Amino acid sequence: MAARKTTEERIARLKERIAKKQAEIEALKAQRQKLLHPDSTETGKAKKSDLSSGGAGENVEIEV
Repeated sequence: MAARKTTEERIARLKERIAKKQAEIEALKAQRQKLLHPDSTETGKAKKSDLSSGGAGENVEIEV
């Protein structure tokens, strides 16, 4: 017959489960934040300035 867990052991197990769930919640919040505020990349900046990725290099003059 298995010994019954002490109150301290049960509390410790609950704390572990809570910590795991909090980590999952933080990951979900990060995903939500990414959807609400996507990072602006160079392609995003090009779109904002009405330049296509192919046409963005045409406006830059390089002298050798």
